[in-house]
Amino acid sequence: MNLFDKYGGQDFWYFLIKDFYKKIIISPVIKDYFRGKDMSHIAEMLFNVLEVVLINYSHFDESAMRDHHRHLKIQENEFDEWLSIFRQTLKDHSITDSDTQYMINTLTHYKPFIIEPSP
Repeated sequence: MNLFDKYGGQDFWYFLIKDFYKKIIISPVIKDYFRGKDMSHIAEMLFNVLEVVLINYSHFDESAMRDHHRHLKIQENEFDEWLSIFRQTLKDHSITDSDTQYMINTLTHYKPFIIEPSP
């Protein structure tokens, strides 16, 4: 069984993502990225990435990831904060350690395509 369905499918992941973004918008490190944004659209984008990764065990298009994030100029510590909150949210929703590590490793793969390149 794929990881998407293992935990309850669409309803479970929508709930988890909603909880995740509740934490994100109060993070002093990254909340400004989300101020005034359409959070339902942002949540839907993450849901789509997770759906691809957790059902097909494949990667989301890296160039699309870069194109969607380039203008934000996200710094490494900001990406790390996002990832840390995601990890905690997975733990809060009883995702196993091995499944959490798989998801964190997969999302970490996208780091070079999301953060601002060093000068």
